[in-house]
Amino acid sequence: MLLPSFTPMPVPIHPSFKLPSASPRVLLVEDDAVLALVVMEQLRTLGCEVSLVENGWMAVQAWAGTEVNESFDLVLMDLQMPVMNGVQAMRRIRRLEEDQRHRAAPIVAFSTCSFDERGMHLPSSGFDDFLPKPCELRQLAALLRRWVPQARLRAVEPGPTTIASDGSGTSTSSTSSSSGTSA
Repeated sequence: MLLPSFTPMPVPIHPSFKLPSASPRVLLVEDDAVLALVVMEQLRTLGCEVSLVENGWMAVQAWAGTEVNESFDLVLMDLQMPVMNGVQAMRRIRRLEEDQRHRAAPIVAFSTCSFDERGMHLPSSGFDDFLPKPCELRQLAALLRRWVPQARLRAVEPGPTTIASDGSGTSTSSTSSSSGTSA
């Protein structure tokens, strides 16, 4: 028995439709240039698409400029920055999410100071999580797995990569091997 021939027809796709990316989209908000480059490289090592801005005002502008289906999967926000600090920026982004009916993306405070040292409490701050500086590649990977579980991350090699800022605008990076010695 012969079956009739079948010619596939193209399916029209609305121009605003975008397939979800397997790579998490991260907005990195950091004013220390060296630290920003190190963290950006760590995020890219994990397979993330990274957008970098240097202050809270620029973060709000970046967030406001995204379409609903292209919004960031995670925002990693420094707390102490010029122009607009991280707390002010987070509050404005939360208002934008409500006004524009964006899905609420996790906003993670990224700072050398703990919340307790700043007199803040994470649950009531508006931030979803806290990542201390310095951080290790494994900590970033765990954070992404927790907040963007559908993302496909590249494997993390053993041995921490740590970044530290001395508060003067300079940062250092060190990598430890699995034997515990520093390079």
